[in-house]
Amino acid sequence: MASGRELVENKKAKASVWGHFKLIKEGEIIKENAALCNICSQEVKYAGGTSNLSAHVRRHHPDIDKESRKPDSEKAPVELVFKSKTPINPPTISSYISGQTKYPSKSARAVSITNQIGRFLVKDLTPYSLVENEDFRKLICLLDPRYTVPGRQQFSETVIPKMYEQEVLKLKAMLSTAVKIYYLYFTGENISNVLREAVAEWNLSSDPYPPIVTDNASNMDKAGEIFGNEIHVKCYAHTLNLAVQKALKVQRVSHILSRIRRIVSFFHRSSVAAASLKTQSESLSIPYHKLIIDVPTRWNSAFDMLERFLEMQFAVTAVLKSKSVSKIKEKDISSFTDDDLLFAEDVMNTLKPMKTITTSLCTERIPTLSVIQPLQHSIKMLMSPKDDDKPAIKALKSAILNDLGGRYNQQSNFLSKVSFVDPRFKSLPFLEESCKLEIYSDVMKSKAVPRPFVVKQEEDITPLLVLPNLPSISNSEKSVLDIPDAAVDKNNNSPERKKKTKRCESGLACLFNEVFVTGVDPPSTNEPTLMQLAEADVNKYRAIQPIKYDENPLIWWRDHSESLPLLSFYARTVLCIPATAGDIVSSQRAALKSDHVDKLISLKKNMQ
Repeated sequence: MASGRELVENKKAKASVWGHFKLIKEGEIIKENAALCNICSQEVKYAGGTSNLSAHVRRHHPDIDKESRKPDSEKAPVELVFKSKTPINPPTISSYISGQTKYPSKSARAVSITNQIGRFLVKDLTPYSLVENEDFRKLICLLDPRYTVPGRQQFSETVIPKMYEQEVLKLKAMLSTAVKIYYLYFTGENISNVLREAVAEWNLSSDPYPPIVTDNASNMDKAGEIFGNEIHVKCYAHTLNLAVQKALKVQRVSHILSRIRRIVSFFHRSSVAAASLKTQSESLSIPYHKLIIDVPTRWNSAFDMLERFLEMQFAVTAVLKSKSVSKIKEKDISSFTDDDLLFAEDVMNTLKPMKTITTSLCTERIPTLSVIQPLQHSIKMLMSPKDDDKPAIKALKSAILNDLGGRYNQQSNFLSKVSFVDPRFKSLPFLEESCKLEIYSDVMKSKAVPRPFVVKQEEDITPLLVLPNLPSISNSEKSVLDIPDAAVDKNNNSPERKKKTKRCESGLACLFNEVFVTGVDPPSTNEPTLMQLAEADVNKYRAIQPIKYDENPLIWWRDHSESLPLLSFYARTVLCIPATAGDIVSSQRAALKSDHVDKLISLKKNMQ
């Protein structure tokens, strides 16, 4: 080495190749663009990068280059040299292994994570293929490197079935103490046989059979007759769909939807038109949203198509009139006049309450049977034709009313009783006064009395102990059941309940707040006797303030089961019946077997 030359480390270097090179210092100046190899002492030029340095190692020292490319687990152990005088304890083998080895598949931690992934798959009905997705596995590895995600077969054949068995045991334990419960099951043919199998599987009572909720198909009617249960209710969401589907067949309504459908289909087929729509939306400062095409089996998709078209109408019209699109569009596609657009807006505004009801029924966690009668009355009021309505709008409203008017007539009394024991609709604002008294009387006479029951002692009634089964009320005593209606609640100077200014929590809450004004029925002033205990229970219930429409009636009855033992038993029996039926399995899950779909749906509905 020439005198005056000194080798120094490149302190700014980060690349590993600099471990084989040093900089050349001549006097006080470091030589530019040159480094000296520590192995062969050859001077190598570089221009700020490390390409030449790496190439030198590969060509002249291949053994060292091969060693540096090995994974860390295969590299030769490196001797640790400690320059500090203070002794440093190197990491022990046990501490190293504890931070790197995988969890055993049956360890508590691994089982806990696996079960949580299983819950995730069940709650969202997610395809099992997710657990074999590369990015999903990377995510889990990042969260806990020691956990290994099982394959899809492990989840479908072991994890989910085991979770199902555990939930079944819990449900059967609950059902063994329940008095009555419903079970919903959908298939095509031989439905009655499947229903009986479900009753036997869950150890439910067959005398009488539990209630069922189905769609309006004729085979469902026949299955209900063969099944022989007392209560067979038609799914209200499906009933609404049938009613509005008929309304959409009104000539002018059908014509306007057909024209919109052709335009939307054109934009879906033409990439040029779709790109122009996005450009026009930006130039007109309209938020761009893709146009929606309707589906024949779901009326609300026609509403969504209409609403989206009106939202994008200015951009759509601009695209259809542009030279680039007018050359390729079909002859049957024409722009809308102002009168057409006004009529389309009238149709949308008329159907908006129906859309709100349909969406709410499908998204509410507990759409109980008690909402059917209030909704029937609400729709009757909202769909009543007005003097200033256009003839086509009147025809649309009449079609909905005519179809819904003939439904649920035979079950009107039962549905009204269910609405009465729902504390949200307890004042029955949709019934005449004489009909209310009839419902009160029927509820009092119902034999839904727990055996035995305890009446909680209150200051305003005679203390009662545990009572035996109550006898049925004879015809001669029916007059006792007539309940006088007092005028005013002690906490309110008006029978009308003050309207809430608080924002609604749900779609049904907003709808009912607009249609119904509910109040508190005053209690009877007569002291209850043994034969009038049912009357006293009803009177006490009527005196309680109704709850908000977005509150859970089953939780309310759980909290009032001691103070209202007679009604709470009956309420819990009927409020567990849903107003809608069915769960949709997406196309991603269409390959699953029916028994596996049963397990997934059961877990989704019952797993806490």
